[in-house]
Amino acid sequence: MSEEPHPDWCVPQMCSARGSTGAHRSRPVFVDRQLSLMANLVAVAAAPAVVLVEIRCAQLVLPPRAAYGLGRLLVSLGRAAEGT
Repeated sequence: MSEEPHPDWCVPQMCSARGSTGAHRSRPVFVDRQLSLMANLVAVAAAPAVVLVEIRCAQLVLPPRAAYGLGRLLVSLGRAAEGT
C-alpha cells in the first residue's frame, strides 16, 4: 500500500499526517500576533481532498481591525481550499 502524497500547500514542519492518521496543515497566517489570531488550511490524512480552514484565536471578541483582517484572510483561504 503506497502512502498518499501530501497536498501542495502542506508544510512539513506543520504536518502530522502519517499514513491515514494525523493532519496536513499549511503554514499559519497571523492576522494579529498579540491576539494569537491565525488561520491555515487543514485536511485530515484519511481524506486529504477535503480541505478545511482552521482558525485559532486567544479570544472570542475581536477589535474591528482584526475582524477585518480575519475576514480577508478567510476569503483567501476559502478560495485556496476550493482550488479557485
